Amino acid sequence: MFKGRGPWWAVRDRWDDQWAKRRRADLAHRRWLVSWQRRDDGQWLARVSSPDLPVTIERARSTRCRAIEAAVKYLAELTTEGP
Repeated sequence: MFKGRGPWWAVRDRWDDQWAKRRRADLAHRRWLVSWQRRDDGQWLARVSSPDLPVTIERARSTRCRAIEAAVKYLAELTTEGP
């Protein structure tokens, strides 16, 4: 997964994973569900859902953090809740 990339890449990925897990725990207090997975093109796909909406919001970005925040921002706009 990190072939050809410097050791900083692994550190960045570990930090991104830890941040994503903390953000998921924070959003769980609102009963929002958060998940993510790496796509074949290297982007991260985040899925966020809320009991207030019957749909799941998906956003893809270069990191878990960015994907989650993009999905949270859009879901917050739909539900008129702040992130």
